[in-house]
Amino acid sequence: LAHYAAKIGDTKQLAIINERLNWVADVMLAPNGMYYHACNSREDVCAYHWTRAMGWYAMAMVDVMEVLPECYIEERKAALKLFADGMLKYQDESGLWANLADQPVTETNRLEVSGTAMMIYMLLKGVRKSWLNESYREPAIKAFNAIVNTKLHDNILEDIYLKASANNTNNYEIPEYYLPDEGKGSGPFYYGVFRDVIFMRKRRPRLDRPFLIYLAPSQNANCVSDCLDDCLYLFWCVFIV
Repeated sequence: LAHYAAKIGDTKQLAIINERLNWVADVMLAPNGMYYHACNSREDVCAYHWTRAMGWYAMAMVDVMEVLPECYIEERKAALKLFADGMLKYQDESGLWANLADQPVTETNRLEVSGTAMMIYMLLKGVRKSWLNESYREPAIKAFNAIVNTKLHDNILEDIYLKASANNTNNYEIPEYYLPDEGKGSGPFYYGVFRDVIFMRKRRPRLDRPFLIYLAPSQNANCVSDCLDDCLYLFWCVFIV
């Protein structure tokens, strides 16, 4: 909607979109720096911090910022930094985020792919657009490599949580809901990879080799790795081979 409004020059709609982002920050931001899953008002919130719910908001923030008028960008940058800082406090030492970000990792509250992939996207796009400084790149690459090393097995992404209802009950820890290759995890992961990991030009990311083998299984891994800085070559490896 924001991109369409920008395309047709609808500044009124862009102002409304900015107001909606401010409303979310004002009403749903919890004292711990994270956002509630959902709410009807400041007094009526679903008081769980589901990483994927926050991930949708994270991606929306950076995608909308691309097209907002310049007069809104400074407040949006401040909101983005506040959000990123709040999430990074709860990044697991592995680099991933748990399904319920502020709760201990357990067999039922697992380190989860979809929410983590969304945080990668938000952080790297924020850095690429200079809305976040370079220090935010490192935790994003750490998260990316953690997905590749711990959640990508036999070309299958594991531990993507299926769904959760914002009904103020803990339905975020159902073991049967952790699925392989579920679209709400695979989509953000690949989208974030191709937009902000593979095609980063500012400096060469430290990507782990198993993912390169996964992208281009018929290519020699050393060849792919050596050519990582040549984006056109890697694009050919990914989409043609």
